[in-house]
Amino acid sequence: MAILPTLAVAAIALVCWRVSVFVNNKRFERFAREHQCEHANHLPQSRYGAVKRVWRLLNSRKSGEDIIDDIIGPDFVQAPTFAAKQFTGSTAIATCDPENLQAVLATQFDDFVEGQLRHQALAPVFGRSIFNSDGMLDL
Repeated sequence: MAILPTLAVAAIALVCWRVSVFVNNKRFERFAREHQCEHANHLPQSRYGAVKRVWRLLNSRKSGEDIIDDIIGPDFVQAPTFAAKQFTGSTAIATCDPENLQAVLATQFDDFVEGQLRHQALAPVFGRSIFNSDGMLDL
């Protein structure tokens, strides 16, 4: 009998999460329309592919692979801007397009908020810098 309340809570949590995803998607779509953004090409990758990529990143020193040239760089051959599913299940957008970089770093800097996730991802590379902190983090 205790399983029924647990299932009900799980179902409510699932519905709340799906509503949250829907609302965020609509917000991003509105932002894209307002700024005349194009959709990023989707880089297909399976869950196994994501795990394999993380393994390569972690073992790059031992294998002699260069993180940028050998692991990350080949993705940009397909498109200068792309969206890819991450190991965590989230989607990341990567770009080497000069116009996109200019928008992010100069002309539309305030439209791209850096948060805790970005800070955690980039802190090992950039430390405390403009690339991973918007001044609102408790560093």
